[in-house]
Amino acid sequence: MSSLRAVAGPVASAIALTVLFGSSATPAAGQCDAEGLENPYGNDPYGLVEWQGHYYDAGWFHLRRRAVGSGEWADFGGGISGGGAYTLTESMLPWNGRLVIGGAFLFAGGLSAPNIVAWNGESFEPLGSGLDGEVLSLVEWNGRLVAGGAFTASGDGATLLKRVAVFDEKADAWQPLGEGLEDLPAGYGTWAIGQLCVHEGELYATGRFRRSGGTTLNGIARFDEASNAWRPLGSGIAGMSNGNVGTALASFDGMLWMSGWFFSVDGVSAPWMARWDGDAWSAAPPGPTRHCLKLRVLGDRLFGVGPFPFTIGGVQYDLAVFEDGAWQGLGNANVNWPNDVSLASDGASLLVCGDFNMFNGVATGSLVRLDCGYSTPCPADLDGDGIVGASDLATVLARWGSADVAADLDADGQVGPGDLAMMLASWNSCG
Repeated sequence: MSSLRAVAGPVASAIALTVLFGSSATPAAGQCDAEGLENPYGNDPYGLVEWQGHYYDAGWFHLRRRAVGSGEWADFGGGISGGGAYTLTESMLPWNGRLVIGGAFLFAGGLSAPNIVAWNGESFEPLGSGLDGEVLSLVEWNGRLVAGGAFTASGDGATLLKRVAVFDEKADAWQPLGEGLEDLPAGYGTWAIGQLCVHEGELYATGRFRRSGGTTLNGIARFDEASNAWRPLGSGIAGMSNGNVGTALASFDGMLWMSGWFFSVDGVSAPWMARWDGDAWSAAPPGPTRHCLKLRVLGDRLFGVGPFPFTIGGVQYDLAVFEDGAWQGLGNANVNWPNDVSLASDGASLLVCGDFNMFNGVATGSLVRLDCGYSTPCPADLDGDGIVGASDLATVLARWGSADVAADLDADGQVGPGDLAMMLASWNSCG
């Protein structure tokens, strides 16, 4: 989301999902001009990812894209089929010059690809033998691809994985992370893994799991690479046996933020949203009155998205931004809800999608571009994850010698040494 990243447009060429905002003041909801993006399909989209000049739409029974500037939505590569046939924005991630797509499907373009596949811009490529259950979240962690979901093994059943796995590119195989995440109570929603998140270089997960091996976790965990084990964050989410669950994570302003269907974490009263500072949990600033489907860090701002998770000044919002120590409402879908939000490649617009027909009182359909007047001071963050790293470098190298606008950081008309120098100068930062 981050990713992510969905909704109304991460943008232009190789940028996908998130781009840095500038320091302009946050506009009120009425100051974000809403423009509908045509959606000729009856189903509601789960999100949009922008990659190499196209929007890629996640949703039910299709895999489709359209050019950013113009054109119509169309299936590509033969589409996906089998196993439910849907994709999620949280499990669509630009990685090593390809767009990795997860969800619930058995085939992509006729290729056997259980629940996960890579698109290189022209055709689908398998990732090992795939995974034996739906993929709900993808992140890049220290250059590695990590998947979380409802799967319990690799697609061929040869490797036990227990809902979280890392892809070994050399071996072309999925490998376990510690003893995995297990012991799922009957719960609210389908969040076996709500979200994976990288925070200060470490991997975190939230969801319906209660333990890993003999270690009690209760819905939130950190992976300790030194001991190859999942570790708890305090006593976790209270009432896990009743189906309380974490649905979204974000790394923002030096803290790990978690939203979900809970009212306390580690004994601390924190309805719907909490923050971890590395030592203890605290309640998030007031505003959330329901759980967020997604928390998205887009540039230097944190966004939360629907359905109606915020009440600010007596008004309900299902899209809000955290700024200057408080939540501020940006939008309302009136009926039903948005599923995700991302930043367009122009850096000035938010992309929102979901199960709605109006946004901020404007008839928009289910895909919306919100022009909020933001700017983009981090052009080297090509994958929009908030930091310049291996994935961004891979994109520049994959576009070497081309005129790709997004990867042409020095704007000399060709991706080359100048762009590489700019990227290296921003390495591990965004500025």
